[in-house]
Parts: sequence; C-alpha cells; structure tokens
Amino acid sequence: MPRTSGSDYASVKQDRPAPKHWEVSELRRVWKLASQELRLYMLQGLNCGYTLADIGTLQHEHVDFEKGIVQRSRHKTSIPQVHRLWPETIELLKKRKTKAADDVLLLSRKGDVLWQPSA
Repeated sequence: MPRTSGSDYASVKQDRPAPKHWEVSELRRVWKLASQELRLYMLQGLNCGYTLADIGTLQHEHVDFEKGIVQRSRHKTSIPQVHRLWPETIELLKKRKTKAADDVLLLSRKGDVLWQPSA
C-alpha cells in the first residue's frame, strides 16, 4: 500500500470561524422594533445563552417562577444547568407561557412548537 505524501494529504482546508458580534447600539435598535415574542427570545439568548432548540424544548417543570430560575439539562449536551432569570425575562415568560398541561413552555403565535429535531 502506498504511503501518503504528507500529513495534510487528505485534509480539507477551512478558514477559521469568524463569529459576528452585535454592537450594543445594534441590539438596542432591534429591541426597539421587536415584538414581545422576539424580545423574549432575545432575553433568553442573552440571559441564558439559549438557542432556538433550547427555547423550543423548555418545559413548565424547568422554570421556577417564584425563585426566578431555570433548572434543566442543556438540549444539545445534556449537561445540567441553572440560570437565574432577569426580571424582564420572567415577566415576558409569564405573559407568553402555555397552559401548565402542555409539555413545552412556549409555542409560536399560531400554536405550533418552536423547534423539532431534524429527521
């Protein structure tokens, strides 16, 4: 069997990721124009570092409104985590939450789940 010509023989060259960061002025501009629904998603992202998958899989049992905390395992990694919620986040969660009988805490305006695993 022939030897490879070097350690990078079959490697794929990719540029280093360059994350895009929002300036505070940009966030304020979006916040000013955002609906309550979008503001809640922004707050969960900023307050807890949540992605849409985390927001869409949040359940009633994960949130303690009295203590103002979310306690759950992260969707992607299954690592347990606890977040203290900001007053603004709690206020919007209370306004947008589904009935306690539902599994997920938040649904879209049309009543659909926010996130489903891809097939």
